Amino acid sequence: MQTLVALALGVAAVAAPTAALAQSTATPPTDPKAAAEWHVERGVARYRGVAGVSRPGEEGAIADFSEAIRLDPVNTGAYMLRGERLAALERYDDALKDYDRAAALVPTEETFAQRARVHEQLEHTDLAIADWDRAAMMAPHNAEYQNSRCWLRAVANKELDVARTACDAALAILPDYDSSGTLDSRALVSLRQGRFQDAWNDYDAALKIAGEDAGFLYGRGIAALRLGRTVEGRADVAAAASLDAEVMGSYAEMGIRP
Repeated sequence: MQTLVALALGVAAVAAPTAALAQSTATPPTDPKAAAEWHVERGVARYRGVAGVSRPGEEGAIADFSEAIRLDPVNTGAYMLRGERLAALERYDDALKDYDRAAALVPTEETFAQRARVHEQLEHTDLAIADWDRAAMMAPHNAEYQNSRCWLRAVANKELDVARTACDAALAILPDYDSSGTLDSRALVSLRQGRFQDAWNDYDAALKIAGEDAGFLYGRGIAALRLGRTVEGRADVAAAASLDAEVMGSYAEMGIRP
């Protein structure tokens, strides 16, 4: 039977915890590795609310994953799952330590992706980019990984040709109806590169897919202004600000102003 540790490694679990493991009062096995698995499964059951298990919240799950690690210090799944729950509690420094350990034990694409997300929360841009690159190297047809490689580089205004290639790769994977976020990423790359018509085209395409979106609308307005289409650009910028008063500040943080 595939265990719920597989969830931490990016593999879909095919079975729920057994009735014995699902009971919070059940006794764990005496073998340390088996007992570690028991605590991993109970931890998952706790935060997912499996029938028959009390739900003490994230801390109860974290306690089970910690016990699993004590019993089996090379249990990669336990590190991954504990890191996930710590990140959910915004304890990012602690989560990062778990993902570092998991990556040292079993360097999988999901390990690098999870660690990249934590680096982003901690504003470790270069480290996040490096981990998204590692994940994408292992799974080049994952659109999220490619888009993340593109977006973070665009925000940081670095390696823009690499960013464009990554966005192009993501767009080649994604169906049109799900491509607005990556079009937004590539549009930002184009703004950075001075390719203002390309930027306008991508923001416009994103708006046609997603409908009214302040970020896309503001970006299209910026592109229009850069192209000298002042009336059109100001109208988009004003419309974006009416949808989200903070959109101008978000772009300003990236050094982009009307």
